[in-house]
Amino acid sequence: MGFACSAFLLACGDDNPSGTGGLDFPGAEIESSSSEEVIPSSAEALSSSGVQSSSSEEIVLSSSVAESSSSSEVKLSSSSVVESSSSVSEGDSTLTYERECDKMFDDRDGRSYCTVKIGTQTWMGENLAYDIPGSKCKGDDPVNCQKFGRLYTYAQAMNRSEDECGPGRKCKGNYPLSPGACPEGWTVATLKDWNTLIDYVGKHNGSEPVVVSLLAKPEDSRRDDMTMGSDLSGFRMLVAGVYNPEFNSLSDSSISFWTATEEGANLAYDYGFDLYNAYTDMESYPALKQTYRSVRCIQKEGGSSSAASSSSEAVESSSSDSYIDPSYVIRDSIVDARDGHVYKTVKIGMQTWMAENLDYALEDGVKSWKYSCEGEMECEDYGRFYTWATAIDSASLASNTSNPQVCGNGVECTTAERGSIARIQGVCPEGWRIPHEYDWVLLYESVSRVDSTRTEISGKVLKSVSGWVEGNGLDEYGFNVLPSGTYYPADQRFSLEHYVGFFWILNEYDEESGKVVYFSTSPSATTAGMSKSDALPVRCIKG
Repeated sequence: MGFACSAFLLACGDDNPSGTGGLDFPGAEIESSSSEEVIPSSAEALSSSGVQSSSSEEIVLSSSVAESSSSSEVKLSSSSVVESSSSVSEGDSTLTYERECDKMFDDRDGRSYCTVKIGTQTWMGENLAYDIPGSKCKGDDPVNCQKFGRLYTYAQAMNRSEDECGPGRKCKGNYPLSPGACPEGWTVATLKDWNTLIDYVGKHNGSEPVVVSLLAKPEDSRRDDMTMGSDLSGFRMLVAGVYNPEFNSLSDSSISFWTATEEGANLAYDYGFDLYNAYTDMESYPALKQTYRSVRCIQKEGGSSSAASSSSEAVESSSSDSYIDPSYVIRDSIVDARDGHVYKTVKIGMQTWMAENLDYALEDGVKSWKYSCEGEMECEDYGRFYTWATAIDSASLASNTSNPQVCGNGVECTTAERGSIARIQGVCPEGWRIPHEYDWVLLYESVSRVDSTRTEISGKVLKSVSGWVEGNGLDEYGFNVLPSGTYYPADQRFSLEHYVGFFWILNEYDEESGKVVYFSTSPSATTAGMSKSDALPVRCIKG
């Protein structure tokens, strides 16, 4: 019945050394979970060797510091190859790109970079190599800075001091922290920017994994051990590694790029892949801010191709491309054609959410549960409670002739499509679906801000203004998260009502646990893993 915490919107246990996983409400039963899942990966895409990591903390157990070159005098200049208006039509791919080199210069050090336009985005076609004080070369070898770019802590990537942006510090301001370490006219890409890239490539690269399309060809990888990579996108991604100073450990098989999106005081989101772990494509996870990772810059709208920047300018120009002022929220309603139930909705940025918990009673004997109000505050708005399998409508998934999936308690199924966000209707009305983890991340980005004490209050602005035993919210967006608690079908009892608000999300922890987002007395929202046999509310998202 308990649940295991995971870092997402605010890492469970990240700021809570007592080991309670950040669950600051009474009566919670908690399972301890592994530490930070830093790099997603794929053994299957690399080779048939079947090598997999058994640890979720892969930088600790990764290979030792990479061999450094005995010569530090070797100089590698930026590529002068021009691939203007290139197009790719290999196999079933329809992906096109434009890659140009020796036209974009960083005025701070005179270095030139290739750029690549993929869809509507223009990215640097190489890893950033600007020498922020304290940044590192892979294996402490200067030649590797020329080959792979530099590795940065999160604070260095944001061009901020560790006291401002390092471990234990939530950076002042909203996302993105622009331009960060990038030249003027460019910025450290947000999680939303990376999602856009991954989604676009995944829709146009045919049947191969997105990571293969993003990776440089083996002959361009600047490594002798690479066997994968098609570079269909022109992105020319390199395996630059991740360095963890706490263990003096370099994961030489990892690709990891900082995003400008923080997860909390100690974590920020990366986007990456590992050659020897179990994932099959590019993924994003919260990563420790003190670890060293690569940076890819993306051109800002109206940005120039060359410029100079300073730390003070970077701080003063910090602004948000993602934050949505509550006054811009569009409030509406829909009618569920199945039973005539009317639901309030809110459009926050590009997302449209139900502003109420789903209250659809399934047919054909499929169970869902309704809380008995007995005159208590606002409980009539709690909606119905569903098991994870019921929420995703496992029966429909299993009977899908084109892609049958057996899902539910005791079975782990693949609910996320490669390279894009899966869209599974589940128990939601037609035209609506069960939210993916990334949907919650984007919502979080849209409402995230800090109060006068620099406390992150993204959860508080979404919570209802009443009904909570402790920690009522502000409900600035009309999202109206209520403290509905959970229902344990095996015990036939409700629990944690008025203390916690839970929602199932599409993602799974494992065969026994599904992922949830939950709101409690903390001003931030959090994710956790809960038994698929428990019953929780559902919030649907349009699309």
